[in-house]
Amino acid sequence: MDSDAVVWKTDEENQWALYSNSNAKLPQNPKTSTNTQKSHSTKGLNQADNPFYFNKIRTEAKGFIAHTPKGYGIIQSYLPDSETTTVKVEGNVYEFEKREIMSEIPVEVIFLRETTKVIETIMMPIMSTISDLFTRIESSGEGNEEEVKNVKLYYQGKELDKTPDSLEKMKVVPYAKFLAIPSIGKPLYMNRFPTINEGWYYDANSLDGICITPSRKIQLKGFSVFRGAKGTILNPQIEILQGDNTKSSVLYSKTFTLGKDSGGPHEKIYQIMLNKTLTFEAGSSFSITFKCQTGQSFYGNGGKQSVVGEGDVSFTFKECSGAHNGTSASSGQVPELFYYV
Repeated sequence: MDSDAVVWKTDEENQWALYSNSNAKLPQNPKTSTNTQKSHSTKGLNQADNPFYFNKIRTEAKGFIAHTPKGYGIIQSYLPDSETTTVKVEGNVYEFEKREIMSEIPVEVIFLRETTKVIETIMMPIMSTISDLFTRIESSGEGNEEEVKNVKLYYQGKELDKTPDSLEKMKVVPYAKFLAIPSIGKPLYMNRFPTINEGWYYDANSLDGICITPSRKIQLKGFSVFRGAKGTILNPQIEILQGDNTKSSVLYSKTFTLGKDSGGPHEKIYQIMLNKTLTFEAGSSFSITFKCQTGQSFYGNGGKQSVVGEGDVSFTFKECSGAHNGTSASSGQVPELFYYV
């Protein structure tokens, strides 16, 4: 284990943070938070020896899942004043010392960034899922409005998806190694309209929407909308919906003022970049809607039902059910998509 490795732990407010100097011999269960320190790994230390372990977040009680030297099991008895507890593992009941019972699993994440390798130890609650692990890993890096870290995660030689499978189901043991390959770069691009016109009108509660289905799994980074034409200032509400109609669950929502001087280099198109990407599986549909009460905008024309974007991703377009202002595969709002594959 590298001496520079850092450790993710929960602080006394139950928030995750990086810790350092975990091998220091400090009094057990400190009363102060050290969530700004950086550090060494706790590998080789059990929970009772770890000075940054907080008893109040332990989930060691009868009926809870725990990890033991025999593997994952269900706690059968747990007495606070006792030095041992019993756990049922694969049909057999064993008695273990409490320090051998783990309610958190330390995993080693190996980050490969071009020519450098960084190893971090992350403490994951016993009931964590692979999706939770992705979230923790992705939040450990820094992105910005224009670029995002796109992490591919591998375990035992296989690429993982963001699934609700638990660490227990995956049989993840303490200090199991995960390979994370992050890349920071510009997203891929798709434009669905060959021409741009002006004169797309809005009145009370006009709602445009387009339903999009990718041929490959994508991570949506952003999209664009048309600006107001003839100097019109628009005040749209924009939403990304899971599914093909306006009653689907909302994944993203933004209301803002869109004038001719609103950010971006294009005089007719305004680009919107998400702080965090949204993942859509191959063949699954999502919709982008544009609600405006007055004014007029530019609009795209000459669109097709299917358009191939960068990265060899084919996007299929159709009207979003419940949207009634005319946007379709051939014309209307939402000209561009930005994404990772």
